[in-house]
Amino acid sequence: MPQITRPKNNRAFYLVAGVLLLAGGLGATVGAWNIARGPVVETLRATRLAPLPASAVDVTATSRTVGTDFSVHVQFEAALPDIDAWILHSPSANTLKPTRPTATTRLYTLPPANGAKAASVTVDEAKATVEIQLDRGT
Repeated sequence: MPQITRPKNNRAFYLVAGVLLLAGGLGATVGAWNIARGPVVETLRATRLAPLPASAVDVTATSRTVGTDFSVHVQFEAALPDIDAWILHSPSANTLKPTRPTATTRLYTLPPANGAKAASVTVDEAKATVEIQLDRGT
C-alpha cells in the first residue's frame, strides 16, 4: 500500500494550498481546515509555539489568501492554567511581555520567523480562549 507523507518542501505545501483555495472561484477565499491534519501543527511550527494544551477544545483553523498573501487563524479554548503553561513552553512567546488591549486580554506579538510577516497570540482570560494569527506573503 502506498504511503502518503507531507512534502518536506514548504513551497509544495503552499502551492497545493493556494491552488485549492483559488479553486473556490474568488480572488479572496476563506476555507476551514480539519484539525486532524496539518494546518494547526504547521501554524504552531511556523510561529514556534508549543503543541496545544491537552485541555484544548473547540479548535478551529481558518485560512485566507488574497493574491500572494496567506494568513491562518487558529482558535481554541482551554483551562486558563493550561494556557499559561502553554505560553511558558512556547519558545517564541515565553520571554515576551504581553500588552493589555483590555483588562482581561493579553496580546503577544511574536517575532517574525519561518517566513512569517507577522504573528500574534491573543489570550482572553475572561473566556479562556486563545487566538493565533499568522500572516505570510511576499
